[in-house]
Amino acid sequence: MPSIGHLMIGLGGGRYPAVATHNRWRLMAALALLAICPDGDLLTLPLGVEANTLYGHRGLSHSMVVGVLLAVGFGRWARRWKVNQWQATWAALLALGSHGVLDCMNVGSKGVALFWPISSRFFEVSWHPIPAVITVEDLFRPVGLPVLLAEAVIFSPFLLYAIVGWPRFRRRVSPTVLASPDTTLRSPAGSDPRPPAA
Repeated sequence: MPSIGHLMIGLGGGRYPAVATHNRWRLMAALALLAICPDGDLLTLPLGVEANTLYGHRGLSHSMVVGVLLAVGFGRWARRWKVNQWQATWAALLALGSHGVLDCMNVGSKGVALFWPISSRFFEVSWHPIPAVITVEDLFRPVGLPVLLAEAVIFSPFLLYAIVGWPRFRRRVSPTVLASPDTTLRSPAGSDPRPPAA
């Protein structure tokens, strides 16, 4: 599928770890780039490597095993931004692990090598709700615009979460409780609440 959805998931993952505000956008940008790293195998197409082969597009670079290794490495690397290593690792695992799974759900998907090197099989699913283009060139043609828009809508919740985060609800004290006649003022321990004699 086009990389818009992967980018949005990476941005959303960057909102999860606890990190200082001035490093938040750096982390989000890094995870967005990490989320599309598996598609670096598109560079093998001009070299004559066929897609849906182990060394081609959606091959070993989309493996969950490779994703776990990269996520652990990213978590250690992200410590420079004073972010919790495990939180950064989980966010990276979301960005990388979801990539191959979502590619299995593309329209026209022929499977992904999800568990290489444990298995060289290309795993497929029967449900394909995510629109896709046939070739990379289609992204730059009119036929690609509806696909990009549809993907942006599908994954927009991740972008929304990246921008605003989860809403925070504060517990409020009811005004009736504050105005209750049973509410009494207590003086500090050992002090006399009565006014001094004139």
